[in-house]
Amino acid sequence: PGASVLINENVSVTSSGIVVYSKNTASDLKGAAGVVDYEKTNVDGVLVVNGTLNSTVLAGYVDTQSANGSITCSTRKETMYEVSSSATTTYMWVITGAVYYSCGETSLTGPVSTATGDKDAGDLPTGTTNSSSLGDRWDIVLSANLESVTFTSNNGTSSGANAPATYTLTASITPSSPTDFDTSYGYHWSSSDGTNGYFGNTSGTSTATGQTVTFKTTANSGSSDATVNVTVTVKNTAGTPFTKTITFTRTKAKSGGSCLLPTSLITMADGTQKQVKDIVAGELVRVFNHETGQIDVAPITFNDYESATLCNVIYLDFSNGKSIGVIDEHGFFDLDTMRYEYITEENYLSFVGHRFYCEDGSTATLVNASIKEEYTECYSPTSFYHLDYFVEGMLSMPGGITGLFNIFEYADNLQYDQEKMAQDIETYGLFTIDDLAPLGVTEIMFEAYAGQYLKVALGKGILTEEYLAYLIERYGGFTE
Repeated sequence: PGASVLINENVSVTSSGIVVYSKNTASDLKGAAGVVDYEKTNVDGVLVVNGTLNSTVLAGYVDTQSANGSITCSTRKETMYEVSSSATTTYMWVITGAVYYSCGETSLTGPVSTATGDKDAGDLPTGTTNSSSLGDRWDIVLSANLESVTFTSNNGTSSGANAPATYTLTASITPSSPTDFDTSYGYHWSSSDGTNGYFGNTSGTSTATGQTVTFKTTANSGSSDATVNVTVTVKNTAGTPFTKTITFTRTKAKSGGSCLLPTSLITMADGTQKQVKDIVAGELVRVFNHETGQIDVAPITFNDYESATLCNVIYLDFSNGKSIGVIDEHGFFDLDTMRYEYITEENYLSFVGHRFYCEDGSTATLVNASIKEEYTECYSPTSFYHLDYFVEGMLSMPGGITGLFNIFEYADNLQYDQEKMAQDIETYGLFTIDDLAPLGVTEIMFEAYAGQYLKVALGKGILTEEYLAYLIERYGGFTE
């Protein structure tokens, strides 16, 4: 009596045995260690568990100030004996994972399941005896009492700029004991944006039941970020709901698309190089023809331009000595992933060490990447039909056109894998100009963006109808 121990939150204590003595017990007490002589005091021994206590043997009164406090008694509760009367008194009932509260504490924020006030023997679990020496201070929260629900996302909470995103959401309840979880109700998921956010593979479905679900957001072609709230709800067996909400950001479309620094060199059809700021629509540049697996020639459809502004420039340093500065995002053909990869401010460091395809057929490894703030103009050309071109001798893809490339898998020579391409076309089919004309697509636009393949992109989920409509509106006029 008179001693006190506090186990703070985020602290775990393991013990072979703990006995907490009360001020009102007899002077001679027999605990786990045998008979010990204590003087009576006016102060209880105090053990407060706000963290985690794992004790093989446990006896005495234990308190908590936290909803996160937990106790595990791996072997048994311990009885304490008043030597003078030889009366057996059970000081504490221990249930694995239980949290104990003093009924006199009214300011606790934890999940107290019983009303405050003194308890008598009739309120205790079967087989538990009470003692007047304890002042009837019992209040027990069983381990099965549902306390909270949480869930996590595998892919963060923000999409790329004007791009769709898919997230795997997993929910968990605390404690995890199923005896207090209403399995008939299950996990209920809801979205505040039934049009642009949905679950599973069916657009428009706003709820689903299950511990793990797929949540999708479509591309946001607007001028400002949009948010969508996702809520998961579970119930305990008493019908009390527990909810958790998380907010996902559908990132706005980039103004003017993604860009290159004005002095970046583009390889022209004759093998010479020209600064991107001097490239005009109709000029012939070298491209990679993935249908043939060969370098080819195509005209520039348009060269998008952004006037000078303060930008974060991502500098990419390659093993062949080339250094390329890009803004927002720009694609390069990654020989480690065998696809074009957009390099952005969010992921640029993850590509250090990857190998990329060069115009002469060699490879260059990204050895360093950094970001520097600069005041600069920005340019972003696109080639006719193929879309790609060579910048500083590196095979690249302009930013801002997610869904128009990487539609088919590539073979080792960068040609479309012919067998898999044929299977995709057989599965999803091809568009004709008549299919897309109602969306405002002209014949020249259809040809410029390989419109026949967009049906495969939609079928495989690489492109969404909403984002296709945005691309038509955003770039259609340039093509004309």
